Amino acid sequence: IVAGAGEPGTIHVQSLLRPRSFEADHVSTSAHAPDGLFATSAAPALQRLLAGQDAAVLAYGQAGTGKTFAMLGDEGLVRKTVDGAFAAVASAPGDSKGRPPQARHVTLRLLEILGDAAHDLMRAHAEGP
Repeated sequence: IVAGAGEPGTIHVQSLLRPRSFEADHVSTSAHAPDGLFATSAAPALQRLLAGQDAAVLAYGQAGTGKTFAMLGDEGLVRKTVDGAFAAVASAPGDSKGRPPQARHVTLRLLEILGDAAHDLMRAHAEGP
């Protein structure tokens, strides 16, 4: 991958088959602290979700570079984003007549994509080993 950390723009992937390019809002390295990574990637996505828009956060890179830890670790992006979403829903104000906020429906999809196969990590976790 050829990209500068923290720079928006295009990520260029050098491949034996063919070079590929992807647009990104932010590029991070393993040197980024979890809080900084959340602030620059998942927090803006969470704000879009709370505004009713769709959002996604992707981790892409070579094996062993910390993608799974950054996403699923104890202080990972998934935990911080889910905590933030439920905190925002719980603190939502009621209407002008003092009634509680409307019920919210929250859907989380957590996928791992390896090659051509997508694995639903939430289903695997719910079903157990």
